[in-house]
Amino acid sequence: ILVNTPDTDFARLLRYQIDEVGNHEALLMYTFGNELNLAGDATLVDKVNRWVAYARNYQIQKHNRYIPITTAVVDLPE
Repeated sequence: ILVNTPDTDFARLLRYQIDEVGNHEALLMYTFGNELNLAGDATLVDKVNRWVAYARNYQIQKHNRYIPITTAVVDLPE
């Protein structure tokens, strides 16, 4: 979804999810992506970092709460 979704649609999706759960007292952390293969893909890393910053800023703006955001990466065997 991250790679194939236009930015305007992806921004709307992030805002919707933050609007929906961002102020819930049980929310401890967001996870961005599911087993992303970030190794060696600087373009994808930049995109993830940009969207994480966007989500973090929107979360603070909307709910006045800082919620940590992490990413899940692929564990590639050596």
